[in-house]
Amino acid sequence: TGAHLGYEQARACLQPEIDARDAGSELLLRALCAQGQAFLSAAIEVLERPETQEVVSRTLNAIGRYFAHAQDSVPLDADKVLSCHSCRAARDAVLRLAGSSEQIVWQVFTRSTAIGSLMRRKIEPVMAPLLADMRLLCSATVCGMPGNNH
Repeated sequence: TGAHLGYEQARACLQPEIDARDAGSELLLRALCAQGQAFLSAAIEVLERPETQEVVSRTLNAIGRYFAHAQDSVPLDADKVLSCHSCRAARDAVLRLAGSSEQIVWQVFTRSTAIGSLMRRKIEPVMAPLLADMRLLCSATVCGMPGNNH
């Protein structure tokens, strides 16, 4: 998996935010680089058909850790106006992913020991938006460049 086709253009468009150490913009570039695209593709594959609650919990925690912002970055600000307006949806998706953890499925898992397809049906309302955010980061147009086909 290579970098998102819009990676270089997004990096150029977001340079003012990167220079200001804006965590959301830094996280967006992390998602669009080759490693970020590989991570997202793997996470999507795992979460599309997880078999156990432990797989879901560990994957959600890994997503949250991967997109956790650096301590020396400017705090995340979802309302910040970007110099690159076409990056807004992708940046918002990254900010949501940064908050991922097993806590988002905790209520479902504390009431059920389901695994397999029954578990997937129970967590679908929580997982669908998360998967949509990850797919957006892999396939959406960013800075005028279409995404990769994931």
